[in-house]
Amino acid sequence: NYLKAQLNPHFLFNTLNNLYALAERAGNEPLSEGIAGLAELMRYAVYDSRADYVPLDKELRFLQSMVEMQSLRFEEEDDVDIAFRVSGEYGHLVIAPLLLMPFLENAFKHGVRYGQHSAIQIEVMLEGCTLYFKTVNRAHENQNRPHEEKAGIGLENTRRRLQLLYPEKHQLEIKNQNGRFSVNLQLELDGRQS
Repeated sequence: NYLKAQLNPHFLFNTLNNLYALAERAGNEPLSEGIAGLAELMRYAVYDSRADYVPLDKELRFLQSMVEMQSLRFEEEDDVDIAFRVSGEYGHLVIAPLLLMPFLENAFKHGVRYGQHSAIQIEVMLEGCTLYFKTVNRAHENQNRPHEEKAGIGLENTRRRLQLLYPEKHQLEIKNQNGRFSVNLQLELDGRQS
């Protein structure tokens, strides 16, 4: 089983590499950038996220790559503003891997509509060992999505994960009002484990 688990990602990365080479040969730079970005995201998700905790700087690079990957689908005329800001010292902190990803996925999935002005703000601020994470986006309605999907399964799973991994060490506030959807997370992190 361990060997099978190693072969499946290896096959995936070889296939992505082949697609990247085809896109490069065809001169399709946005596609080749997208494939390279996807490979980078998948490496982190498949390999690095196996640990219970990862260095916060690595998690933040993953989030930045996610934002860049999502941005590839927009052109200048799409009227989409994306801001990703990180401030504070974080080199000594660790975090559970992929913990913040569902908030970003949600912002891009529900916060962008072609033909309408869309804006997504993502802020990460650190003060000591406290992480403040915030996303704000327009709350575009999508009548075609079934009600169950609107319930936010990814957000609910993240809420449970926070309760399990960071009991008494987090505050999460999710709001959907006045056409704006926001997530505010305050999280007490630990220092790097040796």
